[in-house]
Amino acid sequence: MPTVAGAVARSGVVHAATGAEHGTARATPYSLERGQRSASHVYSQRSGEQPLACLLWSSPAWKMAPRDQWIGWNQEQREQNLQLVVNNSRYLILPWVHVRGLASKILGQCARQLPGDWELRYGCRPLLLETLVDAGRFRGTCYRAANWIQVGQTQGRGRMDSEHRAHGLAQKDIYLYPLCRNVQQQLCHHSVKLLPGSDS
Repeated sequence: MPTVAGAVARSGVVHAATGAEHGTARATPYSLERGQRSASHVYSQRSGEQPLACLLWSSPAWKMAPRDQWIGWNQEQREQNLQLVVNNSRYLILPWVHVRGLASKILGQCARQLPGDWELRYGCRPLLLETLVDAGRFRGTCYRAANWIQVGQTQGRGRMDSEHRAHGLAQKDIYLYPLCRNVQQQLCHHSVKLLPGSDS
């Protein structure tokens, strides 16, 4: 079986995805819900020219009680600083890839590379990463191995379920990954300053 070190060494750092890889990331299950618009950035991990994985990073959920309680911010602070949170909304390891530990290794690379890329594109540097894992289908093993923190579960409602019709039907585990020290304090007191010329 190939080793993590070998696969990642051949592929180098994560790359901005090609057009085809954008399509791969967006065509996986949990596609964007109708009407959803968000900032986004796609990475691919490759071994030579062979793709290994695709990841889509996008705007965070507007409200999630366990996340918001973990941060400790109030509504005004959340509205001001939510753009400092980025959501890993898609993560696909290609079906033909079987490398032990690769998924968590790629998450670690993204955590190091994403803040600068996101700041360059959108004008603000993220302080916290989040993701949602379908608890009925996945165990979140790679996130836990990459030191993400599980803080609770969603109520089982999609972003577009404004009438609460799907309550409890698709609960997801919430994982967070701080990108700096004292992240709760910074998210409660940080004042966002956008860089000129960003895509915000």
